[in-house]
Amino acid sequence: MVKSIRQIIREELNKVFEAFPTAHFNERVIDRLKGDYTNFTNESPHLQKIVFDSIEFLKKVNFPGQDNIGILLLKGPNKYIYHHVDNRGNVEHSEGRFIWAIIRANDIETLMLRNINDVPKNTQIRLTIDKLKNYVVNDKHLDYNLTEKDLRKLQLNLKIEPISNKPKENIVVINGVKWVVDDVEEEIYKKNNQNIKYNIYDFVETADEKLQDEILSFLIK
Repeated sequence: MVKSIRQIIREELNKVFEAFPTAHFNERVIDRLKGDYTNFTNESPHLQKIVFDSIEFLKKVNFPGQDNIGILLLKGPNKYIYHHVDNRGNVEHSEGRFIWAIIRANDIETLMLRNINDVPKNTQIRLTIDKLKNYVVNDKHLDYNLTEKDLRKLQLNLKIEPISNKPKENIVVINGVKWVVDDVEEEIYKKNNQNIKYNIYDFVETADEKLQDEILSFLIK
């Protein structure tokens, strides 16, 4: 298919103004996602590809203004842990199911592992990569140059996760008793007795198939 002059100009402009990954961001990608001290390398190839493809997508986008923008790249089914102790005994540790990229003044500044209620601080705008991709492809027709108006549209009705001090409880009823499924700590316990907790995976080994599916569904959202 022959490209129009408008399409060619748009593609060239996208190359000029695309977001630039900083050296710090590239280091974080290696440490948190690819290196020897992270368990993200044990994640499924499919989910790893989603994250790396999303990073490549971000590099094409031109973000307006000076705002700090948090982009949620993945809400994973597992807790990702980066832990490294250097020769001087200095400890670097980061963990969480949520993988965020932070944009500052159109630079892809850093990458973070976070938990459900631990959103990136000092971010004026927070978006999901899926919503951003959908908007650029379907609403902007592959025009990667965002405006302030675009960002306001993207934030409307956006729900990443409830960000309250009291996370929503995942409840499953077993023989008339309410159990709480903690998808962050991967534990299960009776709602009226939180002192005794069980590892979810050990617990489901004794459950029937239907109950297993119900409990494990809270871990893969």
